[in-house]
Amino acid sequence: MLPVQVAAFGRLSPWSVPANILVAPLYEATFAISAIAAAIGWFEPAATAFGFVARFAPAAFLGLVRLLARLPGADIPIAAPMLLGLAFYALLARGTSLLAQRAEVSEAPALAPSRSSHLGLTVALAVTAGGLWIAVLTPQPALARVTVLDVGQGQAILVEDGGRRVLIDAGPPDGAVLRALPRLGATGALDVLVVTHADADHAGGVREVTRRLGASDVRAARGVTIPGNVTHEEIDIGDRIRVSDRVTIEVLAPPVATLPATISSRNDAALVLLLRIGERRILLPADIERPGEQWLVASGLDLRADALVVPHHGSTTWSTQEFLDAVQPRVAVVSVGARNPYGHPAPEVLARHGGVQVLRTDESGDITLRSDGSRLWVAPQRDRVPVPTRTPRATSTATPAR
Repeated sequence: MLPVQVAAFGRLSPWSVPANILVAPLYEATFAISAIAAAIGWFEPAATAFGFVARFAPAAFLGLVRLLARLPGADIPIAAPMLLGLAFYALLARGTSLLAQRAEVSEAPALAPSRSSHLGLTVALAVTAGGLWIAVLTPQPALARVTVLDVGQGQAILVEDGGRRVLIDAGPPDGAVLRALPRLGATGALDVLVVTHADADHAGGVREVTRRLGASDVRAARGVTIPGNVTHEEIDIGDRIRVSDRVTIEVLAPPVATLPATISSRNDAALVLLLRIGERRILLPADIERPGEQWLVASGLDLRADALVVPHHGSTTWSTQEFLDAVQPRVAVVSVGARNPYGHPAPEVLARHGGVQVLRTDESGDITLRSDGSRLWVAPQRDRVPVPTRTPRATSTATPAR
């Protein structure tokens, strides 16, 4: 299975065999506990008592797996061509043939298989294994990829499909986005750069991105002045950006016709984008606050989305329950800097996401959503690492928090 694992995941785990041997007893215990829990789960008192007693085996299983995963060399990125996998199976077949030739002949020599039959069986197994390997690992149509980049206290989102790249916002002016993009292999020019609003934590990196990488098409909200006076096209509510045959980005807000009466701050003038990948939907509300949310809910627009990039980095100025009820996300992603002075994301905002999987860039690094148009996979760069919180600093009403 080694070539299959390498080709499927692009990673090699040298410790996988001894790790499986070590965790096997705990895995079997966990499986048995799961079966029992499924059978008695309908009777809450018994299930609660059983869970209290039996929880230690699954906990030990997970703990041992995590410990083994931290061993040096436990996870090695590798890109192996298909020919290397075929060579592996050819060597495996040859080794099997040599072992078969050395096997002891049975007590009935006349009935023992000949060397030619051994060779024929080896060739048949090699052809079958190689054919299955090619059939299983033939690349399927590439998945569309949406990555909320870890750029600290700011936001930058990379959309990729069909060989095209669209960057939505460019993070703060400290160059974090230029360090983040190479992690995804995005080192060439961008096809489209979208700037949702002019705040430094979203637009601060635009000047360096356009200077070092280049973007053939730059678009921004109406009235936005981009740092560096980058030439751009204004886009309004209803405009769409076509990334590929299955990926489109639609502007849902701001309500340009009623500005500025509808909004209370420039954050509510930020572009709210709905990203569609076939049947899957991802909502990107930038830094909108309560008035912007209220307008969206009252507009009658279909706000439902499989994933939501939490507005305003989880600030208390957003996230009304009505808005969350309208979106109904299954995954919420917070783009936020570690130990930021604003206290983002606010605990009360996170509490409103009960039952929703919440991922944070300060804990999980780059967070990638992949989709084939009908299914959606979530892949954080690293396992969650809790970040110590910091008491938010006071902000005056004249200077809104970033």
